[in-house]
Amino acid sequence: LQTDIRQLTAQLSGKLIADTMQLQVNAEKAVVSLEYDGERYLREAQVRMKTKARFIIPKMRIEFEPSDATVNNMNATFSGSIENQPTQVLFDLNYGGKLLPLSEILAFVPSGYQSYLKGVEADGLVTSEGKIKGAYSDSLMPLMDLHILLQDGKLKYTGIPVSLSQMNGEVDFYSDLTNDAISYVNIRRFSANSPKSSFQTSGRITHFLTDMHCDLTSEGDLELSE
Repeated sequence: LQTDIRQLTAQLSGKLIADTMQLQVNAEKAVVSLEYDGERYLREAQVRMKTKARFIIPKMRIEFEPSDATVNNMNATFSGSIENQPTQVLFDLNYGGKLLPLSEILAFVPSGYQSYLKGVEADGLVTSEGKIKGAYSDSLMPLMDLHILLQDGKLKYTGIPVSLSQMNGEVDFYSDLTNDAISYVNIRRFSANSPKSSFQTSGRITHFLTDMHCDLTSEGDLELSE
């Protein structure tokens, strides 16, 4: 795990009790780059954070009380723990964020997963909350249990001849991006318009990492020429 922090302006206080540091941090400004095992997760991101935490030194484990963070003007709350082990990092985090720009969220997708977004241009506002729990290593990803709301989204994709607009939806995402048997996307509702058509759908998508299976109920007003 490699972290580069520059231009840091912060107020820090704490105390050491036995092997545990109790910390209070108010970072008003920082430029942060974060890389793990060759994957870059942050590149000179503008970060602010206010948190109370416990750092357990022998375990290299940090436990966060409910905290506030801003990354490139995107506001979020989080709590939970991160533990750095010799061959993996253990996550147990809860998070929440409101009205986050989708285009900026996609910019944080690590380079190793950018192939999933090849040819995609997307925008809109995302509100999300959820839990990220499990190990991250060369072969493992933590389990993500996410609830996502999309507002006024737009999508262009090179594999689709028409663009979509006025996308609105509510989705549950459950996956560790490695175990296809447990992975699913539950679409509570989704609607969108193309230049001449409109549609809405709901249902569930499973096995989306290999042989995708869809069980969807849809209706629409379609222009067949599209």
